Amino acid sequence: MDRVTPHFVGSEPARIGNGPRSGHRLLGPEEDLARRLVTSLHGTARASAVFAAVLPDGILTRAAPFADPGLLPAGLAYDRLAPGQQHLLERLVRRYLDRAPAAYARECWSDAVARGLSTVSFAWAGGLAPGDRHYYCVRAPDFLIEYDNTQDDGNHAHSVWRHVRHDWGADLLRGHYTERHA
Repeated sequence: MDRVTPHFVGSEPARIGNGPRSGHRLLGPEEDLARRLVTSLHGTARASAVFAAVLPDGILTRAAPFADPGLLPAGLAYDRLAPGQQHLLERLVRRYLDRAPAAYARECWSDAVARGLSTVSFAWAGGLAPGDRHYYCVRAPDFLIEYDNTQDDGNHAHSVWRHVRHDWGADLLRGHYTERHA
């Protein structure tokens, strides 16, 4: 089965300013789903999800040789979301997973559901209005997702999905046991 993480997509510009594709955003759905989720939060839920007034300068795990969800802010847990908000978070995660070959996307989603979606959380930093510089992440035991649009005055976006066991196409622990403990 094809292992496709880390899966990185970047867009410069994040929004095309003029010409025949004016207004097009390569990562628009990823941005819009996350923004809909964070703006639907209120009170303590929003305070838990919005982790910083100061934006990170990009993807937090960019220098990490292995996917480590512990490098990301804890954010707001799935089970603290209302049903409609849970659906938005599920759609956001599926947006990333569905970039992979269908069988692998199904496997990753099934693993997340089997582990329990209560282990998934969402965090945001930055402005809430379209065009504002911002960052968000989704943290789960088996994977992480990050998105930033913090550079070039909020018009240069990056997104990454990394799987803990299959990062760089490898399951290191399985490989160790296969090679060293056969």
